Amino acid sequence: MKVINALKDYIYVYEDGKVVKKELIKEKGIITSSLTPKSFLSLSKKFDKTVSREEMIIDMEKYIFSYPSIDINKEYKIIYLFVERTNKTIMEALIIDNDNLKNEFKEIIDIYKYIDFISPSFLVWEEYYNLAKIDKKNDVFVYFDENEAFLSVFSDGDYLFHKSLNKFSDLLKITDKKADELLVILNEKGLDRTKYEDEEFFLKIDKFFSEFFLKIFNQLNYSINEYEISKYERIFFYSSFKINYLFEQYTNYWKLNGIEFKSLTLQTEYNQFEYIITVFNSKNYSNEDINFSIFKKPPLFIKTPLGKFISFIFLIFVLFIIFLGQNYYSSYKLKKEISFLKVKYEILKQRNNKHLFVLKILQNKITILNKKYNKINNQIDNITQKINILFNKNKKPLIYNIFAKLTFYLQKYDLKVKEIKKTDNKYFLKIVSKFNNTHEIAKFMQDLINENFKNVTSKTIKVNKNKYISYVEFEKWIKLKTIWKI
Repeated sequence: MKVINALKDYIYVYEDGKVVKKELIKEKGIITSSLTPKSFLSLSKKFDKTVSREEMIIDMEKYIFSYPSIDINKEYKIIYLFVERTNKTIMEALIIDNDNLKNEFKEIIDIYKYIDFISPSFLVWEEYYNLAKIDKKNDVFVYFDENEAFLSVFSDGDYLFHKSLNKFSDLLKITDKKADELLVILNEKGLDRTKYEDEEFFLKIDKFFSEFFLKIFNQLNYSINEYEISKYERIFFYSSFKINYLFEQYTNYWKLNGIEFKSLTLQTEYNQFEYIITVFNSKNYSNEDINFSIFKKPPLFIKTPLGKFISFIFLIFVLFIIFLGQNYYSSYKLKKEISFLKVKYEILKQRNNKHLFVLKILQNKITILNKKYNKINNQIDNITQKINILFNKNKKPLIYNIFAKLTFYLQKYDLKVKEIKKTDNKYFLKIVSKFNNTHEIAKFMQDLINENFKNVTSKTIKVNKNKYISYVEFEKWIKLKTIWKI
């Protein structure tokens, strides 16, 4: 399968284990891309191990939509990540509003119309272990670019957390230089003090990177207890541009803390980070738990509920036709055999009385065959009636059975109905929750509201033998959905 990692100006194509960089043109395949931390909001909470993931999500959603920068009038795409520790679960929510997603990927959508998978870029480092063929340890990956900088922490190859860092654009503000000019300075002089004539300018650059790595140091110290890490062993630093003398300056600094300070070592002619994203996406594009995309291709009609229903009806029709044909054929054969036996019977009947015994046997056989013939003809009549009913002229739109909807949601939340009453357009349900709480009943009522049922209320909730009993009242829904009715 061809997998495409689409960026704003070009694409990477992954096929048969090889990565090729191409111009941004339309190409068939699984379309993927990636988002860096600057594009989304990240929030985290700690939970006791006894709390279920469903309860964590409910609690996290309350936290998200009470957060100051969240506008409840907007639609958001949210990804949930779970990090399991000894006595707790650390849950992380990645949030981006749909309008920002559309703006971020406008150029790609204009060409491809769809994006099947968008990965959080801080997760892709897990693929580096496979590509570089190195052991998984307690590692820190640091990304530093013109518009983005972050660290991503892994323990034995498993993701723990990420944090944003000061980026190149922040250094531009400090030095008051243009981007192209500063990139040349970093490439040629970097952190080598001996190459600077302007001591004050060097100190600005040196201070920026000192604070940059100090923030990393503080984050790692904090996380040792928080994430139950014995120690960190390696820091992999990556930048899309060269910073002269960086490793000479900070290798010993990290060595004193027992950490190796290393660069990425992939053998590729392409941007190493973009290469890693391409391979990661090609292996994970079906993982919806880490997918930011709201631009996925619509499913094939045959896979939609309506398509499945029509396919089912067609299959039933074909089976009816086959069964009917088999029965007609059996009926024809039996009719011929009965006619033959009748003729034979008449011939034998005219013979000597010595053959009466044989005639009696044949008569019994004819009787049995006649019964079988009549039974099959009755089956044919029944099937014909059903087919006429199923495919008759009298096709009418079927009002979707409200009790089918009720049954679906009652089963969804494992609720039991003890009593149903109806007066005029109102329905009354006596419902029992098996989970010793009112959450499932509340969710059931919310789903009825979402399905356009009118005036859904619960006037009474009481406890009986540790089970919650609720009296739910509603009217027929406002907008009736239809399928075909026979």
